[in-house]
Amino acid sequence: MDANPTEYTPITLPTIDLSLFSSSKPQSTLLLNSLSTAASTYGAFYVTSSSFTLSDEQAIISATKEFFSLPKEVKESVYYRNGGFVRGYIPMGGESGSERTEMKEAFSYGYDWDNRDPPASVLSPFSNSLEGHNQWGQLVDILGVKWKNVLTDYYAKMMQITKDCIKALEMAIGRDIQQPDKSGETISMIRLFHYFPHLNDGKMIGSSPHTDWGLLTLVLQPNSPRGLQIHYNNQWWDVPSKPGSFIVNCGDYLSLMTGGAVVSPLHRVVSDGESERYSLVFFYYPHYDTCLPSGQGSNLKLSLLMDQSVKYEGNDDDQKKNGTEGVTFGEYINRKWNQVARGDYFV
Repeated sequence: MDANPTEYTPITLPTIDLSLFSSSKPQSTLLLNSLSTAASTYGAFYVTSSSFTLSDEQAIISATKEFFSLPKEVKESVYYRNGGFVRGYIPMGGESGSERTEMKEAFSYGYDWDNRDPPASVLSPFSNSLEGHNQWGQLVDILGVKWKNVLTDYYAKMMQITKDCIKALEMAIGRDIQQPDKSGETISMIRLFHYFPHLNDGKMIGSSPHTDWGLLTLVLQPNSPRGLQIHYNNQWWDVPSKPGSFIVNCGDYLSLMTGGAVVSPLHRVVSDGESERYSLVFFYYPHYDTCLPSGQGSNLKLSLLMDQSVKYEGNDDDQKKNGTEGVTFGEYINRKWNQVARGDYFV
């Protein structure tokens, strides 16, 4: 299972043009079958959208690099705090899904409450523990209002693109997928990642093998060295970058609600040992109060159902299962972020 990560083995995944699903015209059987097969076989595929241009891609990648190029003390001024609500800066070593040190830093943000009319928490409190303001701190003063606008505009675009992706999936698999309502929109989030080059020595990794907890995950990875891999047919496969497209990973919640018919792929991030890597990841969640599906896919090996706070001793698969009976998705996510926190960074 832990094949040599220096061996480049690209996987072939279909690219789905979401604009083809925007009309009322019947979709081709070939297109629907391609998407359905990808979801049920790999749990991953590429999508493109006419609403996201190469100019948009260049702007958000530039904004990402601007943040990570800031002095350490500036980034550390917007630390996120452990406890479920994750907005702000996560330093290298601050999180891990295993015993390994994950050689990355990140910045997490979500729904822009500041632009609400009236502003959130002025006339009404946040409705759950995963809602709250983004941690901008002095970043806007240093990087400018335009920088912040690029990030918040990207969040709005990702929300719409993901909803379009769900519409396409519903047509492909022939069943409704429970979409987040407004509350789901306000707990979804984006993470900007900066991965450091490192040795693949068993002690360090870009991101530990895991499945994503939510409904869908969309990944933008610039034309860069290898990094993202998915596990299929007892082998790790590289997922190549494709400019202008997103990699879609189906999540644990979606896999559970379909009884495993849709795969939530095991994936990881590795290093070529020499190059930095950047990626932008949009985690699309269902409603906070949505109950986790019970009795469906109980034998599925999903990170959502595992205790990732376990001290591993070198085995990424040695995880303990948690019960889901009567637990809402939001409550579960609070647990999950607590489990993957590492080090003494958080209070």
